[in-house]
Amino acid sequence: MYQAAIARYLIPEHRRGVPALIIGDTVLIGVQEIPNQLPGIIEAGLASGGLDWPDIPGFRELIEAAESQESQKTAPNPTMEDLSLSERFRRDLTGNIMAVIVLAGMLLSIGLVGITIAIPGSEKTGRWPSWIVPFLTIIGFVVAAYLSYIEFTQSEAFCGPVGDCNTVQQSPYAVLFNILPIGVVGILGYLVIGINWLIQQYAAGIWKNYAAIILWVLAAFGTVFSIYLTFLEPFVIGATCAWCITSSILMTMILLAATNPAIQAWTKIGFPTRKSRQN
Repeated sequence: MYQAAIARYLIPEHRRGVPALIIGDTVLIGVQEIPNQLPGIIEAGLASGGLDWPDIPGFRELIEAAESQESQKTAPNPTMEDLSLSERFRRDLTGNIMAVIVLAGMLLSIGLVGITIAIPGSEKTGRWPSWIVPFLTIIGFVVAAYLSYIEFTQSEAFCGPVGDCNTVQQSPYAVLFNILPIGVVGILGYLVIGINWLIQQYAAGIWKNYAAIILWVLAAFGTVFSIYLTFLEPFVIGATCAWCITSSILMTMILLAATNPAIQAWTKIGFPTRKSRQN
């Protein structure tokens, strides 16, 4: 543009330098001309209704392109509330389909737990190995710790081939009550579950049974909360976090593994069961 201005206004070589200012058809060069002459040019231009852009070849096209880019930046982007349910779901189609499948599996697991509690003697079948709860808890703790790191550092999460973790982590639902990151909630939950499992395994007397029941209550609450979060991903946020889905699966498996020991502990403590009430 400067070379085009030199050609348009025939600026001689000895006046080619900076600072240079072109206003209307007037060329001002240097720290003497600009402050001395510019105020008067501005006043005259305002009095006459304004001045047009300098008539430099290519300059008007440059201005129009800049204005077009600026209008695109300032144009409001559609918010999630502006999108329909199907539009939200299609934003991360593969990940959201996976979330729906996991959500269905979690709901079926809740039903299975209900059947196990309702049918007397069903806790004697389908027992899980004792090591499965700490194994799942450790994995869940690592997942929650990674999500907490992402939330606190605002780093970009590694999502893998499925899902859009960063969209989920940047949503308002990634923070509970606008204070506590969901990842931290997961860390605390898995930590308390692990402590109760240790008490259940190594404590003496009635504390073993109480720990088994508390562990089940924590896993049940965690599973219900995970169902809520998993529902939000495809139907509200419009994106699915593979790490969050992993945590939901882990918590549901902990609930399934903790159900039979909790029923047995409930019976040993002497609380009434369906079977005892029938008798």
